[in-house]
Amino acid sequence: MNILNIQKTILLDDIIPPLENIELLKHLCTRDFKIQHEDNNGAESKFKSAFVNNHRHVGFALLTKDVSVPNLCTDPFDPLFLSARMITSIITWKLKIESFKNIYRIHWNYYYGDQQGIGHIDKSENNFISILYNPHTTDGGTEILGTFYPDKMGQAKIFKSNWNHKGICVKQDKARASLNIILEY
Repeated sequence: MNILNIQKTILLDDIIPPLENIELLKHLCTRDFKIQHEDNNGAESKFKSAFVNNHRHVGFALLTKDVSVPNLCTDPFDPLFLSARMITSIITWKLKIESFKNIYRIHWNYYYGDQQGIGHIDKSENNFISILYNPHTTDGGTEILGTFYPDKMGQAKIFKSNWNHKGICVKQDKARASLNIILEY
């Protein structure tokens, strides 16, 4: 399969067992998330997200790997990094697409209340694939190219990184977390 030629989102279930997803969520709770932004204005966007009333709060983020961020120190033995690598390995093995160049980015999202993503692309180039992984089931989800995909524990949504997508927050559940992995081909 040439993953770069996909025409629709691929859904894969049961990537890791429920108990491991719960342990992953417990470990996420020990980490320091930052106010998230979804444009290139950095601190100004974070300020608007957190404090300007007519600007949507886009939740919180934890970046554990990003090739484009100088001096981002990623411990290769960190449990979150290892979990993301294992999830990536299982997905690429199941899809028979193991020949990616690099895990370009590992990004964790956390939303609660009325926080919600803004439509965006992860990478504009055509040689990147995004994986959106859900460690728990919620009534929130992800919208990819206008189609809503609910959060389902252990499910991965695989799509081209240059496809427009956004996180959709929970309505009745307390919060949602997701893992976004970008692979470079």
